[in-house]
Amino acid sequence: MRIKLPVGETVYLLEFTKKSIVAMERGGFSLRKVEEAPHIYLPMFIQGSFKANHPSLPNAKIDEIWEHVENKDGLLEVLLQMYQEQADALMEEPKENDPKKVVWEVA
Repeated sequence: MRIKLPVGETVYLLEFTKKSIVAMERGGFSLRKVEEAPHIYLPMFIQGSFKANHPSLPNAKIDEIWEHVENKDGLLEVLLQMYQEQADALMEEPKENDPKKVVWEVA
């Protein structure tokens, strides 16, 4: 899932990928910490949603865009869902007919 965010002549695509989330977490982001320190972690979360498709976009520009976004609560809700989908994907079972499927057993 992606979000289109038109800003003037530019359309930004917001999404989370496994790679972008790993980069966020390595940079100190934790979803659990957003409530504890929203002034630090909420901007990191918003900035992270841009990084999959716009890695060179400066955080200051992302913060400026965020200031002008309407319905921030609605956007955050969708971004949280997108982030959770990536977390859930880590635990997806392989398809039954997956030729690379690995079966484990207790030895």
